[in-house]
Amino acid sequence: GASRWHLGRHALAEALTLAAVGGVLGTCIAVGIVAALVAVAPSFGWQQQLPTSTGVVAAFTVLLTCLAGAAIGTWPAWQASRHASGSMWSGRTMTLNRVQARMRSGVVATQVALTAVLLVVAALVAVSQRNVLALETGFEPGFTRVADLNVPTGRYGSVRELTQFFDTLTTRFKALPGVTDACVANEIPLDRPPGSMTYVAEGTERLVSAWPNTISPACVDVLRLRLLAGRRVTNDEPIPSVMVSASMANALFPDGRNPIGQRVHFGVPTAYLLTIVGVLADIRDGSLETSHGRQVWMPQSLGHFPPARILVRYAAPGAVDDAALRAVVNDLAPDLALARPRALADVVLRATANRRFVLFLLSGFAAVAVLLCAIGLYGVLAHSVGQRTREIGIRMALGARPGQVLRLVLAQVSVAAGAGLVVGLLGARALSDSVRSLLYGIAVTEPRVYVGVGVAVLMMAALAAWSPTRRAVRIDPKTAMRAD
Repeated sequence: GASRWHLGRHALAEALTLAAVGGVLGTCIAVGIVAALVAVAPSFGWQQQLPTSTGVVAAFTVLLTCLAGAAIGTWPAWQASRHASGSMWSGRTMTLNRVQARMRSGVVATQVALTAVLLVVAALVAVSQRNVLALETGFEPGFTRVADLNVPTGRYGSVRELTQFFDTLTTRFKALPGVTDACVANEIPLDRPPGSMTYVAEGTERLVSAWPNTISPACVDVLRLRLLAGRRVTNDEPIPSVMVSASMANALFPDGRNPIGQRVHFGVPTAYLLTIVGVLADIRDGSLETSHGRQVWMPQSLGHFPPARILVRYAAPGAVDDAALRAVVNDLAPDLALARPRALADVVLRATANRRFVLFLLSGFAAVAVLLCAIGLYGVLAHSVGQRTREIGIRMALGARPGQVLRLVLAQVSVAAGAGLVVGLLGARALSDSVRSLLYGIAVTEPRVYVGVGVAVLMMAALAAWSPTRRAVRIDPKTAMRAD
């Protein structure tokens, strides 16, 4: 005597109850995951983007759970209300089963398609992140300490006096036990504000931009820079002299001439000239993925861009502490403070921290997507096999062999999963253009990514279908004939 409304309401209530239980469990798991992410996330950038209002997050979770339960329960509720009209006794169950089979195949195809899209995009970005993290910086950050030392403008009356102050300071640093070398610079690699200067090769008018690096001569040893040609600059050059990176030399002199001894204008073609005395190997200066490798290394005695960073290289970890460095500065200039002492290796890690965290997140999202898709496929296929128990029993009673039943079930899975995979790969190709700006060293059409994702998704579908398929071939025809 149940009405269509009662049956539909019962099916919808069941779906909403399951959704509510899943939402509560998911929220509890999410709270733990967020706490873990906060613990491992970089201390800058990401944590500031976390929501401050838990009430908003909770309301969003409740709303999403209700919508999911309603969406998932609507179809069963509608089916239940149709059955109430007596159609299930009218002998038209085969037509209904065909509709149900198409719906199940559509669910399988949709799950596979969405998983393929997420995996392709995640794989492209992940490979790009790996390419960036594998880049060589061009310098050795190990066993090097960095600190800021800002000397007020006008404290020293001339560039020579400022140069002498920094020479004395670095000499005292090198006298500390465990310190092997020390130098000063205006900025350090991978931790500098954006900006560059232009240079013009003598006799041309082509502007070439490059990072301006003011250093004391010992920075070549402290940073372990490779000298490719010529010599190092000193603070006692008879004429204004600089070193350039290999990329800068190629940009200034594309005709391949030897850059040693050549002169370049500083700024514009009418500015004064600098003589190139050495060529250094390129380093990653601004950022790992965007640095163009062009640098101009000039001695601090030129007076451009006064030094504001102290670099101290030591023999082994813990060989010198920050207190000893501060004591040297305080003894030489009590009114100056050594600020933000940090390891140069930490600077490099900070430059890659966001990318490593993104790689971690993408791996987690991809793993969750694969797990959810596998569970969903298993549920759909297990339900499908259960509903076809009587059909499979009749087929086996009429002489069908287990291998034929196996092919029957796998054919349904293969068609649905194959169609979903094709749609998913095409959708991923269309969406991959939106992440093109995030990619480095990989094309959006990289065939290895698409082939790898295709194989992985098909293997996942096969594993999800394994248990229901085994159940199908083990059905006892007598038991199946008594089903329903």
